[in-house]
Amino acid sequence: MAVKLPGDKRQKIRLRNTKTASGEVKKRLKRNLAALMEEPRKTLPIEEFPLEERKKGILRKTMVRIEEVISRRNDRKWLLKRVNSRRYKGAPAAYISGFLAALGEDFDTVMTFSLEPFGRASFVRRGDGDASKMAALQNHDHPALRLLLWEDLSRSGVWFFSTKEGVICTGQRSEPPEGWLEGVLGHKTIPFTQTDGGVWIYKTRGGKNSPLLTLEVSGQTIEVNTEQLGKLDKPLIHLMARRMLPPRVGSICTVNATWKPTGWGEKDLPKEALEAIEEVCDAWLDLRLGEEDLGARIKAAVLDNIDRGFLVGERWVGDKDEFLTLLQGNELEIELLGAVLDDFGKGWSVEGDGQRSEAVGDVIRIRTSTCHGLLKGLWKDIDPNALANCFGVSKELAEQTWLKHIEGRDGTGALLGRMKEQHESMMLEERFSGGGTNEAANVMRNLILTAISEGMTASIGLARKRSGGMRTSAIGWAWLNVIGRTKGQEWGFEEDARRLGEAWVDDVQGIWESSERLNENDGDEERKTFNDAMERFCGLVGQVD
Repeated sequence: MAVKLPGDKRQKIRLRNTKTASGEVKKRLKRNLAALMEEPRKTLPIEEFPLEERKKGILRKTMVRIEEVISRRNDRKWLLKRVNSRRYKGAPAAYISGFLAALGEDFDTVMTFSLEPFGRASFVRRGDGDASKMAALQNHDHPALRLLLWEDLSRSGVWFFSTKEGVICTGQRSEPPEGWLEGVLGHKTIPFTQTDGGVWIYKTRGGKNSPLLTLEVSGQTIEVNTEQLGKLDKPLIHLMARRMLPPRVGSICTVNATWKPTGWGEKDLPKEALEAIEEVCDAWLDLRLGEEDLGARIKAAVLDNIDRGFLVGERWVGDKDEFLTLLQGNELEIELLGAVLDDFGKGWSVEGDGQRSEAVGDVIRIRTSTCHGLLKGLWKDIDPNALANCFGVSKELAEQTWLKHIEGRDGTGALLGRMKEQHESMMLEERFSGGGTNEAANVMRNLILTAISEGMTASIGLARKRSGGMRTSAIGWAWLNVIGRTKGQEWGFEEDARRLGEAWVDDVQGIWESSERLNENDGDEERKTFNDAMERFCGLVGQVD
């Protein structure tokens, strides 16, 4: 519209929620307004309610006003005089506005109206009445939007349903009229079909592990799972809500949702789980919960109220051993987790944040199936003594490992593996500690430990090391003789070292044989035999602690 601004300047401005009407919009409005002028009573609700309610005249006052307006619909002067009258409010005011628009020719600028779940449309404003009712009447061919004309009456307890015959008023009964559900689900753009048994189902299969919903509407049944709901262009509840007023789908529909975690079998769900599912479904019916979240919320209602056994994600098992087989991790991680389960007992869960919290009942509930993620989240609650008891390591080593995981980012399996290796190395050194700490004993012990832990080939390199003097070199040559690997090695040893080493071959042979027996069986007799052999050798070499 054009306005005159100070300084005799004229400027065009656009009012809020207005637009220039397209050719298609003009054509549709002209068609609808012409039909309104010709047969206005076709836009009135069809009354289908008991005689006693008719006697109460629940629609009478409004209908009297509307009939008065209809009878004067061609009287422009009369309509203009009453377009903003307080006597004509709500639906009667929308009829006055609609008739004035029909008598006019200016459709260039139109208003826009939008309200979910009813939709959006353009209309011609005449007067300052309710925009929703003007839009509803001027778009009386819109199966959802036309209901808003009767919104005031619906607030007083009167029910309206939009069908292919028109708007049907059922009075104070929230019972949809015959054919209403067919009008909602039978449209070609909506992928539902009716079976021979009369059940409405989604046209394509899918969503095997999705919660199944069974809806009962006016004696008819709808079966659909939450994955199929997610494929609809518009939410199913919106499809029904936009064809009724008030849009309280929960008043005409009951829902039964079915879902159980894998492995639960045919057992009944706990009472708390069923109540939680009912609360979720009620929120969905009341348009407080979107269908994109419905499946996850139903699953959470069940999983959060399972009161026994073990849950890994959406899978349930009844005993600890089977639970451990569901987890991803190495043997050390699973062994430790088994010990942790014994220490912690039941009645706890680990959610997405990785923190442990209490859970009702004798249940252990975790979201992740990886041992690392689970143990990392539980680590602060794990007693270092549990590490010591589980793997037989010293308390000092267990505490060091526990602190490393608190402060570092290493994988749990790798950390436990290094702890295990360090423990085995320490135990091996302790087992072969005979002979004291003199040079000869240390050289001999290193050769034995390297051969046991890393293999004979690794011990050859150690024997060839030239540091340490004549005595160390001679022990190395003796070792090579014992294991039969002297060929081609002479150049690395002086002649005197080779001569001395050959004199010690029998003693080194005795030490190696006793070490093999001790490695196979850590008994008192085996330890004594090895220790005696080491002490004799150190005495022969000339070094005794």
